Amino acid sequence: MRAGTLRDRIVLEESVPMQDSTGDTIPTWVPRTIVWASIEPLTGREAVLLAAQGASEMNTRICIRWTPTLNAVTPTWRVRFGTILYNIKSIINKDNANRELEMMCQSGVNTG
Repeated sequence: MRAGTLRDRIVLEESVPMQDSTGDTIPTWVPRTIVWASIEPLTGREAVLLAAQGASEMNTRICIRWTPTLNAVTPTWRVRFGTILYNIKSIINKDNANRELEMMCQSGVNTG
């Protein structure tokens, strides 16, 4: 992976259950690390929401350098790039070489 392709600064966030003032458990997104990434949009399609509103849905490949601390990243995490949120759908350790992680993500219709 060439350093020049990693031009986007992203935040990897984990959903952590927290209690609100009434004692109910609510998911809270906690930033875990900030890394350089390559963001490559793949496809776009229209998704119809339950409220019959249209929302643009984009499949995106996000590549980052592998580090031992990133072994904890799972599809339950998400990626924040500025104001855009990406749900992680899968994570691939390219060639099992511990050099590059490729995350297949989806933006537009977010779960958190």
